[in-house]
Amino acid sequence: MLEALKIIDVSNVNDPTIVGTVESVNPEFYIIDNYVFTISGGYIMSVIDITDPSTPFLTNFFGIPFSDVLIGLGNFLYIAGQGVHAIDVTDVYNPKFLNLSDKTYIDDLSCDDHYLAASSNNECEVDYWDISNQLDPVYKGLIDVTGPTSDVEVINDILLVRSFYFPIEIYNLQAPSDAMDIGTLDRAGQFWLAKRVDASNCGLIIGQGIYVIDFADPGEPAIKAWKPGLYKDAASDGQYIYAVRQDTTDYTHFIVMEIP
Repeated sequence: MLEALKIIDVSNVNDPTIVGTVESVNPEFYIIDNYVFTISGGYIMSVIDITDPSTPFLTNFFGIPFSDVLIGLGNFLYIAGQGVHAIDVTDVYNPKFLNLSDKTYIDDLSCDDHYLAASSNNECEVDYWDISNQLDPVYKGLIDVTGPTSDVEVINDILLVRSFYFPIEIYNLQAPSDAMDIGTLDRAGQFWLAKRVDASNCGLIIGQGIYVIDFADPGEPAIKAWKPGLYKDAASDGQYIYAVRQDTTDYTHFIVMEIP
């Protein structure tokens, strides 16, 4: 479903201001410098220039294998759907492709600066790669999990996996294969994983409430802060959480919260 992308100036967190809008954008997008990358129709990557956020414009587009999942790290995009692929967009007008996997029905991707993980809700397993050298990613193997996976998140070499109806499972990607499973995190209600809290050992868990979870000791995750409400998405810069909250009338609100 296409939506409008709102560009919000948060230089004053007490008065966030909408400064631009990009119409008909897929919810899956990634920003590098002054460019927004977004998947259009599953087979096209559109590149939107937001140097002047009040007048964004399409500056390039290129074909991709069918994909409906998009994340990024540095100057690389990682896409998935029918296969998992990396795209070097250092030159936005000359993208370079790397095929990581031909596996289909990938539903979620996540990465930190060391590992990339991919999950499918058709399977009880997670594929992962070492992407320390993004130009030469190395496939590491499969991790068997409790149930069909719906979300994965990688935080400082720690993999979080949400399987339907099961606690969030925690794996140490640096450990030997027989010692990766290091714990679980129980949660009530319906939750899914959001992006890590940048420059920290914390992660966000959102859904029926928003939780900041401290994974400094991965075997003993601790709730650092929480906020009630129904949240659709969230991200953080390490100091503030920027979240989209939905109210009982289906209106959405942009919320800024300081991390205690």
